Amino acid sequence: MEGESDFSFKKITIIGVGLIGGSLGLALKEKKPDFKIIGIDKQEIIEKAIIRGAIDEGTINLKEGIKEADVVILAAPVKVILDLLPQINPFLKKGCLVTDTGSTKTQIVKKANKVLSKDIQFIGGHPMAGSEKYGINSADPHLFLDKTYILTPTHKNNLIALEKMFLLIK
Repeated sequence: MEGESDFSFKKITIIGVGLIGGSLGLALKEKKPDFKIIGIDKQEIIEKAIIRGAIDEGTINLKEGIKEADVVILAAPVKVILDLLPQINPFLKKGCLVTDTGSTKTQIVKKANKVLSKDIQFIGGHPMAGSEKYGINSADPHLFLDKTYILTPTHKNNLIALEKMFLLIK
């Protein structure tokens, strides 16, 4: 991310601020402190994530947390991601980039392509990183350092969205 000044987004929402979501938040804040990171999770997790510095603000409300987000990251178990996709669609702004961190891609990508509006760019993702630990208390900004981050773009993705996604995970 260093040296990259052509991000056209500033507000990122992370749904699920545990080990992976919290680590993403910490890494993003470390590399791009001007990004506004919003977390959506249970209240006690939000409070811990704010204290840890993984997010700037948090909410338990999907609509409130997603409104005006340029990027939405679904950092939850696969089944939860599948349930979230249709729930978030009405609240996503036009042109929003949506991604996930789920461990399997086929179901998620199919569901996203089916339920998300045509003006939303969904690019599936899977960071090949983790830990035997879990939760926001174990989040680490360097969890993804030197790790592979798999992206699963489709023919529906435009090059701008793909470039933004590459810059985001770089």
